[in-house]
Amino acid sequence: MTSGNRIPGQRPAELFRADLISAMKIPDSQSLEAGTYMTIREPWRTEWDIGVQVCVNSEQSSQKKWRSIDPPPYTQDFRMPSAHTTEENTPHLRYVQYDLDDLDLNWLERINRKRKIKSGLSEETLRCGICLLETKCQQNMASALTSENALSIEYDESTVCDVCKDKESEDTNEMIFCDVCNVCVHQACYGIATVPEGEWICKPCLSEEWNAKCVLCPNTGGALKRVRPGNTNWAHLSCALWIPEVRVGNVDKMEPITNVEAVPMGRKNLVCYLCRKKDGVCIQCSVRL
Repeated sequence: MTSGNRIPGQRPAELFRADLISAMKIPDSQSLEAGTYMTIREPWRTEWDIGVQVCVNSEQSSQKKWRSIDPPPYTQDFRMPSAHTTEENTPHLRYVQYDLDDLDLNWLERINRKRKIKSGLSEETLRCGICLLETKCQQNMASALTSENALSIEYDESTVCDVCKDKESEDTNEMIFCDVCNVCVHQACYGIATVPEGEWICKPCLSEEWNAKCVLCPNTGGALKRVRPGNTNWAHLSCALWIPEVRVGNVDKMEPITNVEAVPMGRKNLVCYLCRKKDGVCIQCSVRL
């Protein structure tokens, strides 16, 4: 090892230590897998058998020099470019506009096509509407957190699965709420393989049929799935599980609901003892007194 500040004409002190090489070697009896080592065939491999060159006199070693560099002072505060900001009524309040993604644009195109209006809803109108909605929601949340009602919010123990009516859940069978109608179901009860990272929407809300009626009972809404054949009607999964003749096509996905046409007409003519309605399909106790 040559020193960077040694005396001219004087040979640097050198020492070769072989024990450092021995410490890095492994015994020949130790077995190695093919993927745990690499064969070296370079000429310098033989020089390493002599040892590792180390410095004897630390005073002859080159000294490292360093200096700290202070960051340049900021001349002004960072400001968002005006193209990405919008002004509120108060001059000091500035916020980034909502950026429409592909999902928003597809929804906008679908709504305009459904409304059949020449002028239609523009992207700028939708963007401003979402910005105002988010601002209002933030204000309402901030106001709610400071009120007495927000401080008393607790977990609602009356929340149950709309299919099995059980309020307990497990790590592999979580209870999920629809982000549109707020219906609550277990993963296994509704056929949800994995919990989605973003929003989750039930089948009727995904089809924009928010007032879908069950063909097996007089009630609307709830945990509904499509009925085959036809794929035009809906039925509650809880109704399908209670009625003996009705089947579920795929128990993993819990859809579609089949064999509804096999329900005898006698069940449809019965009057429910609880709601006193003759609408849908009733079940009877096997023990008749």
